[in-house]
Amino acid sequence: MFRKILVPLDGSPLAEQVLPHAAALARAFGSGVVIVGVCEPEESEQRNACEAGIYSLSDRFKGFLGTDASVAVEEVVLLGRPAQEIMSYAESSGVTLIVMASHGRSGLAPWSLGSTVDRVIRRLKYPVLVVRAKETPEDAGGSGLFRRILTPLDGSARGEVILPYVQVLTNKLRSEVVLFQAVAHGKHMHSVGGLDYVRFEDHEVDAMRERAREYLAGVRDRISETGARIRVEVRDGSPATEIINCADDADCPLVAMSTHGHSFLERWVYGSNTYKVLQASSKSVLLVPSSHGDDGETSCKSWYTPLGAAIVEQKFRWAFDEFYKPWAGWD
Repeated sequence: MFRKILVPLDGSPLAEQVLPHAAALARAFGSGVVIVGVCEPEESEQRNACEAGIYSLSDRFKGFLGTDASVAVEEVVLLGRPAQEIMSYAESSGVTLIVMASHGRSGLAPWSLGSTVDRVIRRLKYPVLVVRAKETPEDAGGSGLFRRILTPLDGSARGEVILPYVQVLTNKLRSEVVLFQAVAHGKHMHSVGGLDYVRFEDHEVDAMRERAREYLAGVRDRISETGARIRVEVRDGSPATEIINCADDADCPLVAMSTHGHSFLERWVYGSNTYKVLQASSKSVLLVPSSHGDDGETSCKSWYTPLGAAIVEQKFRWAFDEFYKPWAGWD
Protein backbone atom coordinates (compact mmCIF):
# COMPACT_ATOMS: atom_id res chain seq x y z
CA MET A 1 0.00 0.00 0.00
CA PHE A 2 2.88 2.40 0.78
CA ARG A 3 5.34 0.99 -1.75
CA LYS A 4 6.74 4.34 -2.86
CA ILE A 5 6.73 7.45 -0.68
CA LEU A 6 7.33 10.92 -2.12
CA VAL A 7 8.79 13.47 0.32
CA PRO A 8 8.82 17.03 -1.12
CA LEU A 9 11.18 19.44 0.66
CA ASP A 10 11.84 23.14 0.12
CA GLY A 11 14.95 23.44 2.28
CA SER A 12 13.17 25.01 5.23
CA PRO A 13 13.42 23.64 8.79
CA LEU A 14 9.61 23.40 8.95
CA ALA A 15 9.44 21.17 5.87
CA GLU A 16 12.19 18.94 7.28
CA GLN A 17 9.96 17.97 10.20
CA VAL A 18 8.43 15.28 7.96
CA LEU A 19 11.69 13.30 7.80
CA PRO A 20 11.38 11.16 10.95
CA HIS A 21 7.74 10.34 10.18
CA ALA A 22 8.49 9.36 6.59
CA ALA A 23 11.36 7.22 7.89
CA ALA A 24 9.07 5.48 10.40
CA LEU A 25 6.66 4.56 7.59
CA ALA A 26 9.46 3.45 5.25
CA ARG A 27 10.97 1.17 7.91
CA ALA A 28 7.59 -0.35 8.76
CA PHE A 29 6.50 -1.00 5.17
CA GLY A 30 9.84 -1.43 3.40
CA SER A 31 8.89 1.46 1.13
CA GLY A 32 11.03 3.11 -1.48
CA VAL A 33 11.45 6.82 -0.77
CA VAL A 34 11.99 9.73 -3.15
CA ILE A 35 13.34 12.95 -1.63
CA VAL A 36 12.30 15.64 -4.09
CA GLY A 37 13.08 19.32 -4.37
CA VAL A 38 11.58 21.75 -6.86
CA CYS A 39 13.70 24.55 -8.25
CA GLU A 40 11.35 27.29 -9.40
CA PRO A 41 11.96 29.00 -12.78
CA GLU A 42 13.33 32.16 -11.19
CA GLU A 43 15.79 29.97 -9.26
CA SER A 44 16.97 27.97 -12.29
CA GLU A 45 20.47 29.44 -12.06
CA GLN A 46 20.73 27.94 -8.58
CA ARG A 47 19.87 24.40 -9.67
CA ASN A 48 23.25 23.07 -8.54
CA ALA A 49 22.65 24.51 -5.07
CA CYS A 50 19.17 22.94 -5.05
CA GLU A 51 20.64 19.56 -5.89
CA ALA A 52 23.28 19.87 -3.20
CA GLY A 53 20.61 20.79 -0.68
CA ILE A 54 18.45 17.77 -1.58
CA TYR A 55 21.37 15.36 -1.31
CA SER A 56 22.20 16.83 2.10
CA LEU A 57 18.59 16.35 3.24
CA SER A 58 18.63 12.81 1.86
CA ASP A 59 21.66 12.04 4.01
CA ARG A 60 19.80 13.40 7.01
CA PHE A 61 16.78 11.24 6.16
CA LYS A 62 19.00 8.16 5.96
CA GLY A 63 20.16 8.98 9.46
CA PHE A 64 16.57 8.51 10.66
CA LEU A 65 16.51 5.10 8.96
CA GLY A 66 19.41 3.96 11.09
CA THR A 67 20.87 0.61 10.06
CA ASP A 68 17.83 -0.41 7.98
CA ALA A 69 19.32 -1.04 4.54
CA SER A 70 16.05 -2.34 3.04
CA VAL A 71 14.76 1.15 2.25
CA ALA A 72 15.82 2.44 -1.16
CA VAL A 73 16.25 6.22 -1.22
CA GLU A 74 16.30 8.31 -4.39
CA GLU A 75 16.97 12.03 -4.83
CA VAL A 76 15.21 14.10 -7.51
CA VAL A 77 15.33 17.80 -8.35
CA LEU A 78 12.57 19.15 -10.60
CA LEU A 79 12.27 22.49 -12.37
CA GLY A 80 8.96 24.37 -12.34
CA ARG A 81 6.14 25.32 -9.98
CA PRO A 82 6.22 23.15 -6.85
CA ALA A 83 2.62 21.89 -6.63
CA GLN A 84 2.37 21.18 -10.36
CA GLU A 85 5.72 19.40 -10.50
CA ILE A 86 5.04 17.36 -7.37
CA MET A 87 1.73 16.07 -8.74
CA SER A 88 3.13 15.45 -12.23
CA TYR A 89 6.03 13.47 -10.80
CA ALA A 90 3.71 11.47 -8.54
CA GLU A 91 1.51 10.55 -11.51
CA SER A 92 4.40 9.44 -13.69
CA SER A 93 6.48 7.53 -11.15
CA GLY A 94 4.08 5.21 -9.32
CA VAL A 95 3.99 7.10 -6.02
CA THR A 96 1.50 5.65 -3.51
CA LEU A 97 1.88 8.21 -0.68
CA ILE A 98 3.00 11.84 -0.46
CA VAL A 99 4.36 13.02 2.89
CA MET A 100 4.44 16.81 3.26
CA ALA A 101 4.77 19.37 6.02
CA SER A 102 1.82 21.70 6.50
CA HIS A 103 4.15 24.70 6.14
CA GLY A 104 7.50 25.41 4.56
CA ARG A 105 9.34 28.53 3.47
CA SER A 106 6.24 30.69 3.93
CA GLY A 107 6.43 30.06 7.67
CA LEU A 108 3.70 29.36 10.19
CA ALA A 109 0.60 31.40 9.45
CA PRO A 110 -2.47 31.02 11.70
CA TRP A 111 -5.52 29.39 10.03
CA SER A 112 -3.67 28.76 6.82
CA LEU A 113 -1.85 25.91 5.15
CA GLY A 114 1.33 26.53 3.23
CA SER A 115 0.64 27.47 -0.38
CA THR A 116 2.20 24.36 -1.94
CA VAL A 117 0.49 21.80 0.29
CA ASP A 118 -2.79 23.68 -0.16
CA ARG A 119 -2.52 23.39 -3.95
CA VAL A 120 -1.54 19.71 -3.79
CA ILE A 121 -4.55 18.91 -1.60
CA ARG A 122 -6.93 20.75 -3.93
CA ARG A 123 -5.68 18.48 -6.76
CA LEU A 124 -5.64 15.40 -4.56
CA LYS A 125 -5.32 12.13 -6.47
CA TYR A 126 -3.09 10.19 -4.08
CA PRO A 127 -2.99 9.62 -0.33
CA VAL A 128 -1.24 12.53 1.37
CA LEU A 129 0.09 12.66 4.92
CA VAL A 130 0.16 16.30 6.01
CA VAL A 131 2.52 16.55 8.99
CA ARG A 132 1.65 19.52 11.15
CA ALA A 133 4.74 21.71 11.26
CA LYS A 134 5.43 23.30 14.64
CA GLU A 135 7.95 25.68 16.09
CA THR A 136 9.09 22.88 18.39
CA PRO A 137 8.68 19.37 16.93
CA GLU A 138 7.15 16.98 19.46
CA ASP A 139 8.41 13.59 18.25
CA ALA A 140 11.95 13.31 16.96
CA GLY A 141 11.60 9.55 16.56
CA GLY A 142 8.71 9.68 14.12
CA SER A 143 6.67 6.65 15.19
CA GLY A 144 4.83 8.57 17.93
CA LEU A 145 2.75 10.27 15.25
CA PHE A 146 0.97 6.95 14.66
CA ARG A 147 0.40 5.84 18.26
CA ARG A 148 -3.28 6.86 18.30
CA ILE A 149 -5.34 7.59 15.16
CA LEU A 150 -8.66 9.40 15.09
CA THR A 151 -10.77 8.07 12.21
CA PRO A 152 -13.91 10.13 11.43
CA LEU A 153 -16.59 8.29 9.43
CA ASP A 154 -19.82 9.67 8.02
CA GLY A 155 -21.48 6.33 7.22
CA SER A 156 -20.85 6.51 3.47
CA ALA A 157 -18.91 4.01 1.38
CA ARG A 158 -16.63 6.82 0.25
CA GLY A 159 -15.93 7.73 3.85
CA GLU A 160 -14.85 4.16 4.58
CA VAL A 161 -12.11 4.26 1.93
CA ILE A 162 -9.79 5.32 4.76
CA LEU A 163 -10.29 2.05 6.69
CA PRO A 164 -7.77 -0.19 4.84
CA TYR A 165 -5.10 2.44 5.48
CA VAL A 166 -5.93 2.56 9.16
CA GLN A 167 -5.83 -1.23 9.28
CA VAL A 168 -2.35 -1.52 7.76
CA LEU A 169 -1.04 1.21 10.07
CA THR A 170 -2.37 -0.63 13.11
CA ASN A 171 -0.85 -3.88 11.82
CA LYS A 172 2.61 -2.44 11.30
CA LEU A 173 2.82 0.27 13.95
CA ARG A 174 0.45 -1.07 16.64
CA SER A 175 -1.61 2.10 16.63
CA GLU A 176 -4.67 2.66 18.78
CA VAL A 177 -7.79 3.73 16.87
CA VAL A 178 -10.67 6.02 17.79
CA LEU A 179 -13.62 5.62 15.41
CA PHE A 180 -15.61 8.84 15.40
CA GLN A 181 -18.88 10.26 14.17
CA ALA A 182 -20.56 13.60 14.87
CA VAL A 183 -24.32 13.96 15.13
CA ALA A 184 -25.64 17.32 13.95
CA HIS A 185 -28.74 18.83 15.56
CA GLY A 186 -29.98 20.21 12.26
CA LYS A 187 -29.17 20.72 8.60
CA HIS A 188 -29.07 23.46 6.02
CA MET A 189 -31.93 23.43 3.54
CA HIS A 190 -32.61 25.50 0.45
CA SER A 191 -35.36 28.08 0.74
CA VAL A 192 -36.60 31.08 -1.21
CA GLY A 193 -34.31 33.30 0.82
CA GLY A 194 -31.26 31.13 0.33
CA LEU A 195 -30.17 28.62 2.99
CA ASP A 196 -32.00 28.02 6.25
CA TYR A 197 -30.83 25.94 9.21
CA VAL A 198 -33.58 23.55 10.30
CA ARG A 199 -33.23 21.92 13.73
CA PHE A 200 -34.13 18.27 14.22
CA GLU A 201 -36.57 17.11 16.89
CA ASP A 202 -35.03 15.65 20.05
CA HIS A 203 -36.25 12.15 19.23
CA GLU A 204 -34.64 12.40 15.78
CA VAL A 205 -31.29 13.37 17.32
CA ASP A 206 -31.55 10.49 19.80
CA ALA A 207 -32.21 8.05 16.96
CA MET A 208 -29.24 9.40 14.98
CA ARG A 209 -26.96 8.97 17.99
CA GLU A 210 -28.04 5.36 18.36
CA ARG A 211 -27.55 4.65 14.66
CA ALA A 212 -24.08 6.24 14.82
CA ARG A 213 -23.07 4.04 17.77
CA GLU A 214 -24.37 0.91 16.05
CA TYR A 215 -22.61 1.81 12.81
CA LEU A 216 -19.26 2.50 14.48
CA ALA A 217 -19.54 -0.67 16.57
CA GLY A 218 -20.08 -2.61 13.34
CA VAL A 219 -16.99 -1.01 11.79
CA ARG A 220 -15.00 -1.84 14.93
CA ASP A 221 -16.01 -5.48 14.63
CA ARG A 222 -15.00 -5.55 10.96
CA ILE A 223 -11.49 -4.20 11.52
CA SER A 224 -10.80 -5.72 14.97
CA GLU A 225 -8.89 -8.59 13.36
CA THR A 226 -5.82 -6.35 13.42
CA GLY A 227 -5.68 -6.81 17.18
CA ALA A 228 -5.55 -3.04 17.67
CA ARG A 229 -7.21 -1.28 20.57
CA ILE A 230 -10.28 0.33 19.05
CA ARG A 231 -12.88 2.48 20.72
CA VAL A 232 -15.96 4.33 19.51
CA GLU A 233 -16.76 8.01 20.06
CA VAL A 234 -20.04 9.76 19.14
CA ARG A 235 -20.45 13.48 19.79
CA ASP A 236 -23.07 16.12 19.12
CA GLY A 237 -22.22 19.10 16.97
CA SER A 238 -20.59 20.25 13.76
CA PRO A 239 -18.44 17.46 12.26
CA ALA A 240 -15.32 19.55 11.68
CA THR A 241 -15.46 21.21 15.09
CA GLU A 242 -16.06 17.95 16.93
CA ILE A 243 -13.32 16.14 15.00
CA ILE A 244 -10.86 18.81 16.11
CA ASN A 245 -12.10 18.73 19.72
CA CYS A 246 -12.05 14.93 19.89
CA ALA A 247 -8.52 14.74 18.48
CA ASP A 248 -7.39 17.11 21.24
CA ASP A 249 -9.34 15.42 24.04
CA ALA A 250 -8.29 11.88 23.06
CA ASP A 251 -4.66 12.95 22.45
CA CYS A 252 -4.62 11.65 18.86
CA PRO A 253 -1.55 12.98 17.02
CA LEU A 254 -3.03 11.84 13.68
CA VAL A 255 -6.45 12.23 12.06
CA ALA A 256 -7.05 9.79 9.18
CA MET A 257 -9.96 10.53 6.88
CA SER A 258 -11.11 10.21 3.29
CA THR A 259 -11.99 13.28 1.29
CA HIS A 260 -15.42 14.09 -0.07
CA GLY A 261 -17.70 11.64 1.73
CA HIS A 262 -20.74 13.22 0.08
CA SER A 263 -21.67 15.08 -3.10
CA PHE A 264 -19.66 17.79 -4.84
CA LEU A 265 -22.58 20.23 -4.50
CA GLU A 266 -22.59 19.85 -0.71
CA ARG A 267 -18.84 20.48 -0.60
CA TRP A 268 -19.16 23.52 -2.84
CA VAL A 269 -22.05 25.13 -0.93
CA TYR A 270 -21.11 24.28 2.65
CA GLY A 271 -17.35 23.74 2.47
CA SER A 272 -15.40 20.57 3.12
CA ASN A 273 -15.17 19.21 6.66
CA THR A 274 -11.85 17.72 5.64
CA TYR A 275 -10.48 21.08 4.59
CA LYS A 276 -11.77 22.73 7.77
CA VAL A 277 -9.95 20.13 9.86
CA LEU A 278 -6.78 20.71 7.86
CA GLN A 279 -6.98 24.46 8.36
CA ALA A 280 -7.97 24.62 12.02
CA SER A 281 -6.60 21.50 13.69
CA SER A 282 -3.18 21.28 15.35
CA LYS A 283 -2.93 17.60 14.37
CA SER A 284 -1.36 15.87 11.40
CA VAL A 285 -3.83 14.51 8.85
CA LEU A 286 -3.74 11.49 6.54
CA LEU A 287 -5.99 12.15 3.55
CA VAL A 288 -7.13 9.48 1.12
CA PRO A 289 -9.23 10.50 -1.90
CA SER A 290 -12.49 8.57 -2.21
CA SER A 291 -11.45 7.48 -5.72
CA HIS A 292 -8.96 5.03 -4.17
CA GLY A 293 -9.81 1.37 -3.72
CA ASP A 294 -8.85 -1.03 -0.95
CA ASP A 295 -5.54 -1.84 -2.62
CA GLY A 296 -4.42 1.76 -2.37
CA GLU A 297 -4.46 2.29 -6.14
CA THR A 298 -6.49 4.83 -8.04
CA SER A 299 -9.74 3.23 -9.15
CA CYS A 300 -10.85 6.17 -11.27
CA LYS A 301 -9.46 9.51 -12.40
CA SER A 302 -10.08 12.45 -10.15
CA TRP A 303 -12.65 14.49 -12.06
CA TYR A 304 -12.44 17.60 -9.92
CA THR A 305 -10.23 20.32 -11.34
CA PRO A 306 -10.08 24.08 -10.80
CA LEU A 307 -11.50 24.46 -14.34
CA GLY A 308 -14.41 22.16 -13.45
CA ALA A 309 -15.14 24.18 -10.33
CA ALA A 310 -15.02 27.41 -12.36
CA ILE A 311 -17.51 25.98 -14.88
CA VAL A 312 -19.93 24.96 -12.11
CA GLU A 313 -19.66 28.41 -10.53
CA GLN A 314 -20.21 30.07 -13.91
CA LYS A 315 -23.35 28.00 -14.54
CA PHE A 316 -24.67 28.78 -11.06
CA ARG A 317 -24.16 32.52 -11.53
CA TRP A 318 -25.85 32.36 -14.92
CA ALA A 319 -28.91 30.59 -13.45
CA PHE A 320 -28.97 33.07 -10.55
CA ASP A 321 -28.88 36.09 -12.89
CA GLU A 322 -31.31 34.66 -15.46
CA PHE A 323 -33.96 33.15 -13.20
CA TYR A 324 -33.67 34.06 -9.53
CA LYS A 325 -33.07 37.81 -9.90
CA PRO A 326 -36.08 38.39 -12.22
CA TRP A 327 -38.27 36.20 -9.99
CA ALA A 328 -37.22 38.10 -6.86
CA GLY A 329 -37.68 41.45 -8.60
CA TRP A 330 -34.04 42.41 -8.30
CA ASP A 331 -32.46 44.74 -10.83
